[in-house]
Amino acid sequence: MDSGERVEKDANNAPNEKQDDDIDHINDLWQEVYSSNLTTTEQLPTEVHRNCGLLSQVANSQQNYMNKLKENSLGYIQTKLEGQDASEFLRQISSNSADAQRLADERVSISTNLRDIINRNIKLIETSIENQQTELQMGVRPGTQPSHNEQLKKERDNRMRSRAAREEQERVENENNEDDERYCFCNQVSFGEMVGCDNGKKDWFHLACIGLTEAPSNEFICSFCQQQDSVQDGEQEKNEQEQDEQDENEVDEKA
Repeated sequence: MDSGERVEKDANNAPNEKQDDDIDHINDLWQEVYSSNLTTTEQLPTEVHRNCGLLSQVANSQQNYMNKLKENSLGYIQTKLEGQDASEFLRQISSNSADAQRLADERVSISTNLRDIINRNIKLIETSIENQQTELQMGVRPGTQPSHNEQLKKERDNRMRSRAAREEQERVENENNEDDERYCFCNQVSFGEMVGCDNGKKDWFHLACIGLTEAPSNEFICSFCQQQDSVQDGEQEKNEQEQDEQDENEVDEKA
């Protein structure tokens, strides 16, 4: 093989090597997309399972109130037919209806929260993909020779799009962290109507978890804080009693 043939062969192999490098670069970029979103997406099944379990619990509680509503409605009709006072059944019917409606609203809130969690994850992945697509577009495509000014303009536009995509991804991640904050004894996210404990730090609780049907109009102290206050009061009373006994002993000794 003469030198001319070797030069021609090397020239033919050059595009293939460039193409292989481009493919490797693209694969690396998409592997980065996968790795950067793995932590977020692998938590999604747990979030979905937790919210679906909570939906099932609330649905069962709502069905119990619906069953009570049916029983009290039949009792009201039967009592009225017998000519007796049915006011207690009316009170129970009103209470059952309010509880069933409250739990229905909570089911809507949980479903909405679940939808938002899924949408945030989708948005996060889409933003990451757009980011990588922008990175790919910043390179010169094989076989093209753009002018210097065109290339500078393209790189500037791509950098702006890339920065905007990164800012959007950071915003979505921050929203995701804020909305995933846990509350209440059940350690769940915020949903439905909640009430804050007025003792110490402002902890929030779901009404269903603390056995309330509506938010209290006066001060609310959670059971944990009530227990803590009771323990502290007991210790204080014990200390005062010991101090009184000590004072009495000192008086007796002086006498």
